[in-house]
Amino acid sequence: MDRPSSHFRVGVDIGGTFTDLVVFNDDTGSFAVGKTLTTPRDPSQAIEALLR
Repeated sequence: MDRPSSHFRVGVDIGGTFTDLVVFNDDTGSFAVGKTLTTPRDPSQAIEALLR
């Protein structure tokens, strides 16, 4: 069964204290935002935590 595909845009700001993330759904116009502490040794950990 085919599922309709959605198109998303993601913006990330990795700062010294916080990592911010915005996800925008092009199809619906909805968006979600998140903020977490930055993980300086491995910034991908903060991004992964926000995407959960």
